Amino acid sequence: MRGGPRSSDLPTSFNMNINMGIGLRVLLASVCLNLTSRLCAVGAFCPSGRTLSHCDCHSRASVGGGRCHASHSKYPASIFLSTDSIEEVTNETGSPPPLADEEVTVSLDYLASMIGRRIDEVRSLSDNKDKGIENDGSKRAYILAKGRFADLTITDKSERALEDLFLVDHFVSPNNITVQPTGREVRYAICAVQSLLVFGTQVGVKGPDDLQKKMVRHLFRRDDPPPPEPGTWDENWDAESIRRLKFHRDTKLGKQVLARLIRKRSSQGAFDLLVAMGIWDRHEDTALLRSGFPIRFTEDELGVSKDAESNEHDPDKLLGLRRDMRDMKVYTIDGESTSDVDDGLSIEAVDDGGQRYWIHIADVDRWAPRGSKLLDVGERRGTSLYLPTCSLNMFPEK
Repeated sequence: MRGGPRSSDLPTSFNMNINMGIGLRVLLASVCLNLTSRLCAVGAFCPSGRTLSHCDCHSRASVGGGRCHASHSKYPASIFLSTDSIEEVTNETGSPPPLADEEVTVSLDYLASMIGRRIDEVRSLSDNKDKGIENDGSKRAYILAKGRFADLTITDKSERALEDLFLVDHFVSPNNITVQPTGREVRYAICAVQSLLVFGTQVGVKGPDDLQKKMVRHLFRRDDPPPPEPGTWDENWDAESIRRLKFHRDTKLGKQVLARLIRKRSSQGAFDLLVAMGIWDRHEDTALLRSGFPIRFTEDELGVSKDAESNEHDPDKLLGLRRDMRDMKVYTIDGESTSDVDDGLSIEAVDDGGQRYWIHIADVDRWAPRGSKLLDVGERRGTSLYLPTCSLNMFPEK
């Protein structure tokens, strides 16, 4: 037959294979077109280096559905400048929309670059204290990170090191292009570091998830809001935010960081990464970090402590029951480095030849009377902790 057989003359199975092949090609073409168009979703960039909301090659796009049909790669050959407009984009509910996949990729690449730089510094024993804040972009990122890692490390030095990661405001993409993330992407990176820290505290914890929830049940409060979506930015970050973070134990973003760095996505992998970064050491007290016990005092709490020095409350004047016995020699069992001497013992010789024993107890009410803000600071902790590696006081030292 001239021209070859008609499709109706072909065996059914062969005809079906042709149709499936054509259908598969159409499907792949559709997927590729969709991925290409998504490169300019909100937060991605056009060839001019601008965000889609400022792209000249297409009209302003709607959130989550915008498309830029210009031909370009994921990272254009230009520096991506942060724009204020990206901070103002909201969805129908009035809250910022979740990050698009491209924004998440930029955020994780940015964080991976900073972590890699930090690990190199630790290996070379270099010190980045003199790095400083280079420009307005890095200053904004650093200010966003300030105070976001409190009580997620044991030492103040480690907390500062995490904040210093965000002194860098850009990174170089895999195709050698300088990229500066937007404010939304920086916030996501900060949340990812928090999630990584929470994930690392779970190292060594055994048992099913229900059992692990019981271990942090004491952090639950009845008036707590529902858990936020991973990566949600909390503008009013405070001690309660830290408590809720440890209670919910959300590790999704931490696992994303480990996957981006091609590391094992487990609590042990998170712990090992933080050790490699010099944030934790091999003997980090993760049980203390998990417990939710406040490790450092906030700026407000330190301010309350300073105000207490001018406190005129004096129980001696009110009750008239106590005597000034500072002329006596008082013995304690505390060492020379002890900052809180709570009790002591002294002996007095009496006229009949006997001895009188005095027991001296520190009166906290002198400095933290009932109803005072300083008493609230102490009640938040309830006690002082004395550990082999450190001591955590109930009240600020000064």
